[in-house]
Amino acid sequence: MDSGGTDAGAYVFPTGALLDAAFSSLKVGSTFDCSFINIGDNAANDVVFTAGTGNTLVGNDTIQDSLTKTSNTSGTFRFRKTGDAAYSIYRVA
Repeated sequence: MDSGGTDAGAYVFPTGALLDAAFSSLKVGSTFDCSFINIGDNAANDVVFTAGTGNTLVGNDTIQDSLTKTSNTSGTFRFRKTGDAAYSIYRVA
């Protein structure tokens, strides 16, 4: 991802209802992972995630730009289904 220009990025994970629709076979307790790499090339290109309706985000929500930072420029998030249209999203790397 690249938020572009000199602006920070703000990304919202899909709502729990959208995740249920996309992954209709998931049962409570099921998990899946999703990874992101920030290729932003400006000091202001950090990307911040929010959980989306029905979800809870646990851990560091920011992936820093790749030009000025030497760590935390990528991230892996684990989605765990906790109920109908509800997920806990954990930053695992």
